[in-house]
Amino acid sequence: MTTQDIEQYDRLNTVNCADSLFNIVESYASDLGFEHCTFVLRMPLPLTRRNILVYSNCPVAMKNRKRQAGEKIEYCRNVRQKANPVPSRNYALSICEPLSRACLCGLNVGWSHTNRDANGVDGTLTLGRAGKPLTNQELQNRELNILRLAYLTHLRMSQIMTTTMMPEADARLTEREIEVLRWTADGKTSAETSEILKISERTVNFHVANAMVKFNSASKTAAVVRAVALGFLS
Repeated sequence: MTTQDIEQYDRLNTVNCADSLFNIVESYASDLGFEHCTFVLRMPLPLTRRNILVYSNCPVAMKNRKRQAGEKIEYCRNVRQKANPVPSRNYALSICEPLSRACLCGLNVGWSHTNRDANGVDGTLTLGRAGKPLTNQELQNRELNILRLAYLTHLRMSQIMTTTMMPEADARLTEREIEVLRWTADGKTSAETSEILKISERTVNFHVANAMVKFNSASKTAAVVRAVALGFLS
């Protein structure tokens, strides 16, 4: 890593406020030749209405720069399917028409990349501008810097916001609780799990109940789903 890379890492890593972090990201995006940027943080829970945070300095979004809204779910799904950064002169429109109206109005050049952390949290950084096209040469020269910015932004934003947006991620399960939930996820009853693990059925139910409390779940099924979504059982 160069001295500049280390300075960028230190600056992003020491910020403890999401607003301040995005302000820094805006500055770095401008240095890379993009006057507009959007960052979307998407939680894996709840399943029925994903908890999503959107930061953007794009034209329309400037009126309401910080958002938390379920209607952004389709946009995030579309972006996440693109595993590699893809430059396009009409990238905003090709991703999702509603997003272009909401956040990227007037931009015709864009670049986007998504990272995912151990908790299953997706973070997508989209850079855009209304000026000259993004050439292969420019992408080649700046790709590593942009990828690093996307990764560091997601890493720090996730660290700052995940506990607030998804308290379940802060749960601490014991090895036995994880083991019991894993067998439950495979369809085993408490009686079957007790035979497999050579412990009493009462002990199995005790560990399941503890996991339910830690995940604030109303049932063991919900506890298993949350454990899977957050990567506890992988």
